[in-house]
Amino acid sequence: KHQDSTKKLEVWRLPLVLVLHFKRFAYSAVLRRKLSQDIQFPLRECLDMTPYCTTNPRLTNGTPCSGQYQLFGVINHMGSMEGGHYTSFC
Repeated sequence: KHQDSTKKLEVWRLPLVLVLHFKRFAYSAVLRRKLSQDIQFPLRECLDMTPYCTTNPRLTNGTPCSGQYQLFGVINHMGSMEGGHYTSFC
């Protein structure tokens, strides 16, 4: 029997430096391809992680924090699944 459900992810403690790695490849039984959809990140504002925290945001050492992150750098892959180059911007 099919039953509707939801999945909820909450963070207990935030790191001092947040590193996000996005899966940019799609696999199926017969096809593998690179995803080319752009990812939006707030450049002028901060990324607010507080909606994803269980309580008031804290760092991994227990110190209270704002839960706000500024973009520091980006690593891009230019090319295909078979090869390419990585570039970085800071």
